[in-house]
Amino acid sequence: MVPMSLKIIPYPASAASPKDPLILTVEQKLSRILSPKIKKEIQRGESSDLLESVPIFGSQKAGSQALWISFISQWEYMAGMGRYVDDSLCRWLVPGKTLPIIGASRLSFSFAKLPRHRFFFGYTLFELESQDMEIVQRNLQAVFEEIRLNSLAVYRARYISSMKSLSLDQKNQMVQENLTKILNVPKKDTDQSLFDQMQNFLMKLGREDKVGQIQKTIARLTHTRPKAFDRGMFAEMTYFTVLFKDQFASKRDARHISRVIALHYLFKKMLLDAVQRLPNERHISVKIYKTTINGDQPVLGVLLGLNILRENERPDKRFLLEAVRACIPNIDAVKDAYLFDRREKKVSLFYMEVHKPLFAPFAFEEINLLRTKLAFEAKKQIESDVHPIFLPRNEEEIARNLILLSQQLKYNRDLPQVSIHYEKQTESELSFSIMMARLLLPKTKGLREQILRGQSELKFTIDEIREIGKLKRKIPKETAILRVSVDKSAFFRPDYSVDLLRARQRVAYELGRIIGEYRDFNGGMILKQEEALFALRKQLGAMPQSDEFLLEEYFYSIRPGVMQTVLPTSVIKAHFHLLQKLEKAPLQIEKIDRFYLFLAQDASADYKERVEIAIENLKIPSYELTSCHLPPNIIGYILRAENDDLPKQLKEVLEINLCGR
Repeated sequence: MVPMSLKIIPYPASAASPKDPLILTVEQKLSRILSPKIKKEIQRGESSDLLESVPIFGSQKAGSQALWISFISQWEYMAGMGRYVDDSLCRWLVPGKTLPIIGASRLSFSFAKLPRHRFFFGYTLFELESQDMEIVQRNLQAVFEEIRLNSLAVYRARYISSMKSLSLDQKNQMVQENLTKILNVPKKDTDQSLFDQMQNFLMKLGREDKVGQIQKTIARLTHTRPKAFDRGMFAEMTYFTVLFKDQFASKRDARHISRVIALHYLFKKMLLDAVQRLPNERHISVKIYKTTINGDQPVLGVLLGLNILRENERPDKRFLLEAVRACIPNIDAVKDAYLFDRREKKVSLFYMEVHKPLFAPFAFEEINLLRTKLAFEAKKQIESDVHPIFLPRNEEEIARNLILLSQQLKYNRDLPQVSIHYEKQTESELSFSIMMARLLLPKTKGLREQILRGQSELKFTIDEIREIGKLKRKIPKETAILRVSVDKSAFFRPDYSVDLLRARQRVAYELGRIIGEYRDFNGGMILKQEEALFALRKQLGAMPQSDEFLLEEYFYSIRPGVMQTVLPTSVIKAHFHLLQKLEKAPLQIEKIDRFYLFLAQDASADYKERVEIAIENLKIPSYELTSCHLPPNIIGYILRAENDDLPKQLKEVLEINLCGR
């Protein structure tokens, strides 16, 4: 029989009758978890001990493989308490295992003797394996205490934040005093605790009713869009309070923070759903906010979410900032306004705020450009770890190359013969091997001495030096194998791929500075390509970073490779301009003198193969037709012809296959 003092009134009163089984069950469970002292207090119509003790927890076995957990807490300022308790118990009663919930009930009520105080009661049935019961019993009180401390911290913070008559300093003082009491630690030791960080965040939001505004916004979203927003928003808010520093909260409008939290949560749900449907495709969601800090300084908030396709991908703050700078140059990140959330293994979410120099306002065109291009730039910027390759050097190939280089030395005035080869890369460096053959004339300095005096920023080491015959039986021929390492951070392209050509050029320049003039035996074509690209850049003029990247991709895709240096620069320039116009029409055609230029784009994966098969049937001489291909589905041709017959046939091939026929 339940004492009359513990009779309860559900909220609202019309929700259930006093004889409802749920009401009777709650009354019985309350009688078990409340102490005799508190029950006597309630019987007298008093509440001080009860209010001081809540939340109160209790447990009861339900056989050998189930456990009831009950709790009572205050109702006001404790929204989301039931979900938080269940989540914590599921995760931490048996560390490393998530316990299933097989039954639960919740009730908001008042005691008949305390009608002015509203409470919240919950009881949940957890399923256990028989061997876990002992672990649960051992952990139970510690988990209860942790939940109690966190919920009290949230309650105190929300309560104090709602007090409009107090200044911010007074609220901070009250929070610290309350937390000192809750945690039972010296006041000075609360400064760096997790609870203190969380409550300080809520205190700052409390200014000008920020907490209430955020809660109302999220409550409205949960009500109007229940399929998108659920009670998990409570955990999302808690996560943000830990991640964001006080400086962030104190300088932002509550409506803006609400939007960030809500869209962050929505992006995560959308991305996880997209990954489940199409796990092998890249999914990116972007939202750009206009906001201000410190009252009137304009900044842009950038929220970006993407899925992780490979384990070695490592998007970070630099990745996001470089992607934004590719759209709007010369911007900087706002201090203490960066969030990186990778709680989900397959999804990463970022929030960053950026500003222009001197906090100049953003133009509408700049914001629109960022909204339309950021997802594309982010795809290019994603950086991956590269695993070093173990490959022992091929001694036979090295000996053959050294002999070949030495055979180039035929006269005593011949320059040193040098062959530079990429070897490997580590996390921070690129390594090249250098093979060299030279004549040891009377005034020739030793190689070790030259490297020592050169004082290069690159790391040169000598593997071996040997004499390999003589020129006209008089002048010794010396061969050497060198290794050189260079910091690769200076050679990253916009997509974080490494520009190996520029790195090789740096090595070649440093070697020339150390040993003097030499012949780059395997770099002649590379030099010609670089000269042709430089001339092309000069004709095109200044370009955005994204177009620079596209130009390099286009230029080095031209086949046969020798045509990069043979075709007139004006023709390559015109062909590149057609590439920039592809967004307007999927087929672009132009004629310059005897050159017919074509560029086409099609969505089908086999477009390139179908076109190539059809072109083979045209029997066009290979020296008359130059091609290029940019993944995934852009192909281009430059045809040199004396009349319009072949160009017409090539146009028909592109048009027919473009339509998928």
